[in-house]
Amino acid sequence: LYVVESRSVPRKILAYDVKGGKSLANRRVLIDAGPKGTRDGFRVDLDGNLWCGWGMGEAGLDGVHVFNPEGRLIGKIELPERCANVCFGGVKRNRLFMAASQSIYSLYVEAQGVLGGVVQIFIDGAYEPTISIDGAYESTVSIDGAYEPAISIDGSLE
Repeated sequence: LYVVESRSVPRKILAYDVKGGKSLANRRVLIDAGPKGTRDGFRVDLDGNLWCGWGMGEAGLDGVHVFNPEGRLIGKIELPERCANVCFGGVKRNRLFMAASQSIYSLYVEAQGVLGGVVQIFIDGAYEPTISIDGAYESTVSIDGAYEPAISIDGSLE
């Protein structure tokens, strides 16, 4: 499970192991974006690489950054504006759609996105960023001091 810490400094993407579809373990920092990197929505390809919307309105930082499963930067797609979210689409899931500040871009890539769903996180009633889960469903999780999500990685909800 990957989680974007939206307001952390330094800015990070965390990784967790999911145990038995019900609990999380082995919290670790997968990607440290540094003081200027701003990561946002992301998707995973079949090789386990993270395709992350990125940007802060600064040349070289705006676009999509691609990280391998160990968190090493392996590629960039530069855009003229900040990219907030990405999605694999098309018949072969090899067309990357990039939702930027004022535009939507698409590009065929040499990767195929995993089938997946989205979980929206609410903490104390306030919306937090979405996180991708390798399941084929959508759900909403509420966390108000207690961990009580009804998530199953095998695609079923509990």
